[in-house]
Amino acid sequence: TYVFNNTKKTFKNIITFNKTTNIKDSLYRASVIRKDKPIIMVVDISQRANVIVELAKLLPEYRVVSHFQGLSRSFEELIHVSVNNFGLKETDIYGINPIIAPDIFIRGNFINKISCYVSDDIREYVYGRKYLIEAMENLCGRSLNVDISYIIMYVYYADKYIRQLLLELKPDIVLLWCQFFAFHKIFKRVCDDMNVRTLFYEHGLIFGTHCYEQEGQMGESSVAKDSKFFVEKKVTIDEINQAKEVINTLSKYRLNRYQSLNVYDSDMANVIKQYIDPNKPTIFFAGQNDYESNMYPYTSNTKLYHSPIFISTFDAARYLSGLAEKNNWNFIYKKHPAMINIDTKDIYGKTSINCHRLDIHSAIDIADITITIISQTAYLSLIANKPVLMLGYNQLYDKGCTYEAFDKANIEMQIKVALEQGYTDEQQQAFHLHVAQLLKYYLFVDITKDNVNYGRNKQELREYILSLTK
Repeated sequence: TYVFNNTKKTFKNIITFNKTTNIKDSLYRASVIRKDKPIIMVVDISQRANVIVELAKLLPEYRVVSHFQGLSRSFEELIHVSVNNFGLKETDIYGINPIIAPDIFIRGNFINKISCYVSDDIREYVYGRKYLIEAMENLCGRSLNVDISYIIMYVYYADKYIRQLLLELKPDIVLLWCQFFAFHKIFKRVCDDMNVRTLFYEHGLIFGTHCYEQEGQMGESSVAKDSKFFVEKKVTIDEINQAKEVINTLSKYRLNRYQSLNVYDSDMANVIKQYIDPNKPTIFFAGQNDYESNMYPYTSNTKLYHSPIFISTFDAARYLSGLAEKNNWNFIYKKHPAMINIDTKDIYGKTSINCHRLDIHSAIDIADITITIISQTAYLSLIANKPVLMLGYNQLYDKGCTYEAFDKANIEMQIKVALEQGYTDEQQQAFHLHVAQLLKYYLFVDITKDNVNYGRNKQELREYILSLTK
């Protein structure tokens, strides 16, 4: 029994709080799934049932089991969202054998200001495992009103729950959407412990594609870690020309993955322009989701593969704002859409403008240069023929497409060079080559989109996943 607020309530009472789904219910659901075929498990932090349905069609010899940590807290709610948002049928959802995560593990679903008793055995289990400590620090950072004792119990039960889930299902491979979500970091480590192969999947670097990656995402990806090897991959003139056509189409229609999420203020661009001095250069800093990009907690892994200088988006924004004030530049700061309600800190300075709900394309248009640590906004800026300065590592690392500053002493100089030289012909040619290589060797077509004809096709995706299950 774990005592909450000095009352005799078990931890199960928190999990079932407000009629939530508890751990036993979820594990029971896993136990009754038919195991007449080998299993592929897809673990999703949102509601991408349409992607998982298409994966199941690609792999009929496998039983696809989906695990959802989105807002749906019941099978009925999942059906409603899937039918209304994606036009799926109820039978489609049955076909992917959905398991709804216990509410305590649903993304961002924390019960605030509740403390609990943690036994010595549980405390010793958690603090004896580095991956659980890092997951705990991540959750504490993004959930300031949640008691540390609650977080300890979260990571402890997450670890135990995932182990039971894998024992029950015995999947050949687990696909994880987003490598750096705290629950998924635990999931990955437990899979490693139990010798279950994992594959990360995410939105692709180019709109209309998805990325499936064994090694890791962004700076941990094979494209970044083996940059010199990747840049030597052969492509034809026709493939480079196709990449140019894709870039031109994306630029013309200003496509990005957040357009449908209603996170922008349509009037913000006109408001921002009133505060811009047209006689001064304008630098635009695009932040990332610190809590789902391995930025928090800031570890030796973060420094090596992601951000060699700054510990957070805000840390970088504050430094860049100081440079802008020193050099009399306009400075536009835009948070990642997922960070707007998590990180409430803004930048204050004579030349600084906070514009978190400004459309990303308008921000790029207004600015003379885009700066980011690891955000994929860098790709949108290059597509729009605007220069980019990278302060960290993603798949663009060492590709010749961007300016780079991985030491604080070099940042000011690189900004000045970028403002003077702009997006050079050499950088543009390198970007055309990079996109052609991505589409031929790395990115897969988004299998939910019938009108996309670039990226590796569905058959290649099938063969790739099957190769990993052997």
